Amino acid sequence: MSRVTERFSADTPRLSRRPLTGSKVDQALFVDREVEIEAILAAIGMQLNVFVSGAPGSGKTSLLRRLETILVKERTPVAYVNAEAGTSAAGLISAVAAAISPGIDSGSSWVTVADDETDLEVIEEAIATRAVERLVLLVDGVSADVMMTLFGRYRDRLWQSPELIWVVATRMAAPPRPADAFFDRVITMDPLSREAVEELLKRRASAMDEEHRRQLAAALGSVQPLEALVHAQTLALSVDPETVLEAVGAYRALVEALPGRLRSLLEALLSVGPTYAGDERLLAWLGTSRPRVVAGLKELVERDLVRSDRDGRRQIYSVKSGLGELHAKHGRPDSRTRAVATPHTKQKSS
Repeated sequence: MSRVTERFSADTPRLSRRPLTGSKVDQALFVDREVEIEAILAAIGMQLNVFVSGAPGSGKTSLLRRLETILVKERTPVAYVNAEAGTSAAGLISAVAAAISPGIDSGSSWVTVADDETDLEVIEEAIATRAVERLVLLVDGVSADVMMTLFGRYRDRLWQSPELIWVVATRMAAPPRPADAFFDRVITMDPLSREAVEELLKRRASAMDEEHRRQLAAALGSVQPLEALVHAQTLALSVDPETVLEAVGAYRALVEALPGRLRSLLEALLSVGPTYAGDERLLAWLGTSRPRVVAGLKELVERDLVRSDRDGRRQIYSVKSGLGELHAKHGRPDSRTRAVATPHTKQKSS
């Protein structure tokens, strides 16, 4: 038996950054968000369109998958649509049509089209083909441009299909005009409470020492799920957990002292990973210009929370590790950990 196989068991920490799916195993790991879920379900019951706003790492995809599971159990027609970064309005229309009626031929919408509004006929055809009285569409990760086109410019056409109830999740703080008029409710995913963080750690890292889990939750306080998982990874892989806990506490103290705009920028950078100031993902979430992001990143560097490295002509910024670079104040070297996953490790964002 290999060391990898030997270490894998039912108690193995499930600390991956990936979003939770609708599987039975993943759904057992879902924590909190009852307030958001109840608000969204109430809106769906009144056939209202919902805009879900969540910071990077807040668990928007996991939330939508949870809603999908609940609606399926309630026998409410529902479809999940992944609007990946770079998906055009026409591409999203095609994906929605396929979700409404899987057998429909919407092929041309995936290539360059002259008029997105013409492609809305594909959705209308799909509705007619499926003949449903109501369908909840859970749309994940819509960009600002697509949001303004589909739900702004063509909102009147979409309103002509009252069978569809839209629940759209994005990193934007609010729907951009003129799309704001399309949505009846805006739900914001706030950070988890300390109690919810402790429950998340209990479910995701059941093999971890209970006292260490409690201390980590206390050090973190109220944070988004991704940040809790990143620090739990560090703790789970460390041979010196006391140093990790001490450093995490120092890190959170620095974060708590930040003004709101800088904290939002730090959360975005934590989710995105090492990147440059003009990264569209940062700009989209913060809803601001590149010069303002540059100024904010420089201030975070000065506060010892972010590091700056030159990569060719670009300046690359990354969140500092709570364990090594945050650092010397706690006096123990990085060599005390093995293969530690830290906030600035290059990983794909969830």
